Amino acid sequence: MLPRRTLAMLISASLSAGCAIGPDYVRPDMPLPERYLGQAAVDQRHATASADLVAWWTGFGDPQLTRFVILALEQNLDLAQAPARVAQARAGLGAANAALLPSGNINGQAARTYQSVETPLGQVLDSTPDFDRYGNAYEVNLGASWELDLFGGLRRGREAALAEYLASEADATATQLAVAAQAVDIYISIRGLQARLAVSNARIGVAIAEYYPKLSLSGLIGSATSVSGGSLFSNGASQAAGMLGLRWRLFDSGCISAQIHLARGQEAEVLACLSACNRGRRKCLLGSGYRTCPGEWTHSGAREELRLRHTKKVSSA
Repeated sequence: MLPRRTLAMLISASLSAGCAIGPDYVRPDMPLPERYLGQAAVDQRHATASADLVAWWTGFGDPQLTRFVILALEQNLDLAQAPARVAQARAGLGAANAALLPSGNINGQAARTYQSVETPLGQVLDSTPDFDRYGNAYEVNLGASWELDLFGGLRRGREAALAEYLASEADATATQLAVAAQAVDIYISIRGLQARLAVSNARIGVAIAEYYPKLSLSGLIGSATSVSGGSLFSNGASQAAGMLGLRWRLFDSGCISAQIHLARGQEAEVLACLSACNRGRRKCLLGSGYRTCPGEWTHSGAREELRLRHTKKVSSA
């Protein structure tokens, strides 16, 4: 058994030791540039109101965009996993902290036995006067333990658990920021593509209209003279004209057809971009899983309607 002096020294060393086995963490030096791209424009901009960094997407002033971002944050399954990882890391940190502290336990038991007289022990006990084959036993124990972290293993474990907890919180924040940013980017892209789709649709109509005759009406009323300025507005100087014009492209070597195919190709390109955005939208909203998707971002019905309408136009032409 260790002498009291030695035991006291060990306990004092374990409590006051400031060093631990293994390298200490040193934050890496990551210098940042003094200026970033577009900083001059940002410095010259005068904000009308302070920015809300928590819900920064509300700065666009678009209620529908805000609704979609909130929906993405609520339904994204990757984002739903982040709080669970934070909870796990927090529990690990609690366990690491508890390992540095003393622990105690208490246990007890009670037993009642009926001794056999056919065993050697039973035969010996049976030969004693007033032997009672029934027996009772009771036991209660109180235990305590405290691991002396002499070489800092437990403290290193706590450092790792704390770093893991902080990293999980940072990951959760980064995931939320990424989901919101992706939702905003996809929403703005889809809005731009919807405008381009409307332009392409109108250009198809313009091209198909070239199959039909074009009528124009024009008129003129005024006064003209070459005698003198004084008679410019006299009855004899008045004049009027009316014209009816007709233009019909009867033969153009397939120019109209080429223009229609060009407009349809542009529309197909926009529709392909919309499909890509829809796939990105589903990934943004749902992450690695799938629950529901907002119907406002679905364009399959719009695409089919446009195709049917354009087919009818070409057939009638």
